[in-house]
Amino acid sequence: LSREAPTLRVSLGSLTYVLRLTGDDPSLCDARVTLTDGDSTQTLYEPSSGPYACDGPQFTLHWAGDLDGDGRLDLVTTLSSKYSYYPRALYLSSAAGDGRLVALAARFERLD
Repeated sequence: LSREAPTLRVSLGSLTYVLRLTGDDPSLCDARVTLTDGDSTQTLYEPSSGPYACDGPQFTLHWAGDLDGDGRLDLVTTLSSKYSYYPRALYLSSAAGDGRLVALAARFERLD
């Protein structure tokens, strides 16, 4: 995800999900990343999400598919406010509570 390509559509079976990066600040320090299925919308990242001040934020979708076999979208992402902080996250739909699309199931953090 980037300012030039702020929206990614992912189809899984008959469902289409949209991952969207929004923000007005040219540096993306006010960025939010949301996931929607058309009915529900969930924020995956907002400016206060990380432990570091904004410095070259990065928003990467590494993988999208159905890892847990429930027919709904699962994600592997790196959503970070700092260029050298890599919080790789696994989001699973089967772990999501009511009104949510996914829930954080695992996280691996690396700082370069």
